[in-house]
Amino acid sequence: MLSIFGRLSLMAMRPSTIATRLYSGHDQHVFSMVQQILKTATTTTGFDRMASNMEVVSVEPGKVRVQFKVEEEHLNGHGTLHGGYTSFLTDLISTLALMTTGNGNPGVSTDLSVAYMRSAKLNEIITIDADTLKTGKLLTFSTVDFRNEAGKLIAQGKHTKFVGGGASS
Repeated sequence: MLSIFGRLSLMAMRPSTIATRLYSGHDQHVFSMVQQILKTATTTTGFDRMASNMEVVSVEPGKVRVQFKVEEEHLNGHGTLHGGYTSFLTDLISTLALMTTGNGNPGVSTDLSVAYMRSAKLNEIITIDADTLKTGKLLTFSTVDFRNEAGKLIAQGKHTKFVGGGASS
């Protein structure tokens, strides 16, 4: 069974089409593409639906900015943003950023870590900036910054994904 990114990649994410549009100045198309991927991902019955309140703010090649309001379902037992939810968003939003590079391959996670600096409470607006730092033949490296309304860093994720070709024996 293909993941939501895999299905979208096969359906509409032909790498040559994305790259041509990205580097020809069709930023609105890429913005719309990211919005559509996020909408499709969050209307499934799987865990990705937990990101249904994400709002895409901006998109550039290799970069995505989204915002969300911390709601009750995002909280841990202490009433602050759950670390697992932050990890999930690190994975999801960095993958969206990767999809804007023209690669067309969402890859698979090989390493993901999150450093937590501050807590976020109910009803806070959080801005997430995902940046694809490097995409090689086999691996891609991303960072994901989570900031509160005051612009203070509350968490920083690092995500490595395998994006290489076919399987080896």
